[in-house]
Amino acid sequence: MCPSYFRWIHEDLRPWRDTGVTKDMVELARKSANFRLVIVNGKANLQKYMGCYETRDVFSLWGILQFLRWHPGRLPDLDMMFECGDLPVIPCWNFQGPKACPPPLFLYCSPSWISAEVNIRPWTNMLKDIKEGTKRINWKDRVPYAHWKGNQYVGRARGDLMECTVTNKKDWNACLYIMHYWPIKDDTKCASLKFSVEWGNTHPDKVEFIQKATVKLFEKELNIDVGFDYMFHLLNKYAKLPKFRPEVPEGAVELCPEGMACPETRRWRKFMEKSLVTSPSDTVPCTLPPSYSVTVMREFLERKTNATKQMEMWETEYWSAILNSLRLFWGLFLIVGVTGPLALVYFDPGISVWKRILQIWRNFDQKELTSHTFRQHELKDNEDRNIEIIPINGASEAPAEDPNEVSDAAASAAEPGL
Repeated sequence: MCPSYFRWIHEDLRPWRDTGVTKDMVELARKSANFRLVIVNGKANLQKYMGCYETRDVFSLWGILQFLRWHPGRLPDLDMMFECGDLPVIPCWNFQGPKACPPPLFLYCSPSWISAEVNIRPWTNMLKDIKEGTKRINWKDRVPYAHWKGNQYVGRARGDLMECTVTNKKDWNACLYIMHYWPIKDDTKCASLKFSVEWGNTHPDKVEFIQKATVKLFEKELNIDVGFDYMFHLLNKYAKLPKFRPEVPEGAVELCPEGMACPETRRWRKFMEKSLVTSPSDTVPCTLPPSYSVTVMREFLERKTNATKQMEMWETEYWSAILNSLRLFWGLFLIVGVTGPLALVYFDPGISVWKRILQIWRNFDQKELTSHTFRQHELKDNEDRNIEIIPINGASEAPAEDPNEVSDAAASAAEPGL
């Protein structure tokens, strides 16, 4: 059986479950697409419309070619449109109702294979490095900071997030650069980040359990074999929706691994060589679980909502305790600040405030001879005065000499070179 998150494939394709996909619907997505991919008889054909950011199109297409080599002959003919941006481009409110016909557009929302620009290597290699990296430093010995890396200009929420990074003035226990799930409030991101780190510091065993469970999840449910199975089920489900027979469009170019890898630069080509599938899978894909029922979906969403509310309650209690402590501190500070000057005035009405301040200063500036430091010096002086000089090797004690007289032997020893 496939991992449970495969069930979201049914949800992603639900808008076309009843209507299917017509050729006009595919063509409608063309105005927002960067390229079109048509697979006929197991061969991939590309028709480009617009350039993609960096190498998103290159390695997305490369990943699909590797999938075709991993599961040869197991994919029906299909016609897909791809968009390489980060944000949705098909507004759902324009396609409401049972007869709505939204255009099917595959969106690039995360590195589907490799992101060479930020040195995300082939996933098999990266997964191995992640596992080894978790063993370098014990979880409890790590610096208690939350780390995030991403493009701050993609959306307003990310731009606001950069306000939470550590500075000389504020420290929210977060280092943010231009990953278990923890909800962060949109209106108080910095405070939420601070609390999440503090919670982790006070619950090290639970956080370590989360960290180990995450690594296990990567190994078992996010490895490259499972990734290929996800692509298999998603594309096979999509291939059943069209009400037309896919055809290679005019001007399309057939893709092959050699044709893509050979012209590339050294770095890109190296990544392609390391991720090249050299032989097909010797096992059948995992079994796709059924779609969520209404009851199961409701229970899932309720669990997620309740877990989020629980964490928000913990956060509220944490900051309330901090605020109460600060109020208590300022209350004590106020009491001391008010009673101190009053003591100067009412301690002795016959002495002016200025003389009282001078008297306090003189007392403060005097040495406290009964203190630990001065008592230690006194004991040391007494010990030095009571030291008994013992002759070495039984020699008798020599009579005291005149300090102004120097013996001949001493004078000779003082001459250089002797």
